[in-house]
Amino acid sequence: MGKLLYSVTTSLDGYVADKDGNFEWTSPSEEVLAFINDILRNVRTFLLGRSMYETLAVWDTLPTDGPSAGMNDFAQIWRAAQKRVYSTSLSHVTTAHTTLERAFHSETIQKLVTESDNDLSIGGPHVAAEAIQAGIVDEYHQFIVPLLLGSGNYWLPKDVKSQLELVDVRKFANGLVHLQYHKVLNPFGSRARRDEHGSIEYECVTPEEYTARRASSKHWDHMHLQEQNYGADVDSVNQKLQEESVFSVALLPTKILFLK
Repeated sequence: MGKLLYSVTTSLDGYVADKDGNFEWTSPSEEVLAFINDILRNVRTFLLGRSMYETLAVWDTLPTDGPSAGMNDFAQIWRAAQKRVYSTSLSHVTTAHTTLERAFHSETIQKLVTESDNDLSIGGPHVAAEAIQAGIVDEYHQFIVPLLLGSGNYWLPKDVKSQLELVDVRKFANGLVHLQYHKVLNPFGSRARRDEHGSIEYECVTPEEYTARRASSKHWDHMHLQEQNYGADVDSVNQKLQEESVFSVALLPTKILFLK
């Protein structure tokens, strides 16, 4: 199973571009670029909005024996990957291994992530917002430039609640700081979904396995188990689990049912 990554360079106040659309200040140093390349090393699919795609498309034509090792490395990563571009206004794409999509479907992307042995990277705050709102982004990589813009294009959508865990902080020689966050899952990293008959799927485990899972989860100290009726709406179930980090549990004589 792969991961969906959101890697972005922002100002200290969280903007990816200023009010005029200028983002020249985001150009990485060679040290930062090498670090970004390592993050993207396992990425085999880029999911991009129109502006981000038009910015990165040049890497299809730049020589792979260019002026720096970091640029050469990124060019190879870019060219080897599949690209999906989401735009209602773009008429065509000009790069290899690229498809043009008119709408972003989070269920399709989640299926790709689940079935892939490699990672996917999403780029551009507008298309990333759809993935964040759907709760399918697994890792956030924010590269913070020591600059205040005051206004512009913000890197995150509004009115989204999601519990994250800070797993890495790194400072670079040029003053840029990298923050890496993981999405905090419910104890067993599961989401509710419907089966082929339209019913919400459950996982059955024995009491012994339940005890083992509970002992191995570091999040249990901050959670409580209880029977809850979230209704038949899968999105409501997932939203409730995400907001409260609570598993809906039904205790039976020999089995325990967990939302899957």
